[in-house]
Amino acid sequence: MTDFFNKCEILGSLYDDYRDHQGYDEFFYFNDLGLPLAYYAKERLVSLTDKAKEYVELTWQDLLEKLDTEDVGFEYSDELLDSWKSILN
Repeated sequence: MTDFFNKCEILGSLYDDYRDHQGYDEFFYFNDLGLPLAYYAKERLVSLTDKAKEYVELTWQDLLEKLDTEDVGFEYSDELLDSWKSILN
């Protein structure tokens, strides 16, 4: 399983790099809380409450579903971000 901080790293990078990219509108709309919360946690701008962590976890599960993959303990955002880029094609 991917640890929580790495989830925030991955989701925060996704939010930072792709939030304005067309083609992901539905994912970003549905995860309009989890993605920015993960970004703020990644940047160490906030400490997340338990409720905020739930939103990040739900967003993480949605990402894995979109990429049709299981949580195998990701450590680097490039692993999933490369998969994310490929769903555009």
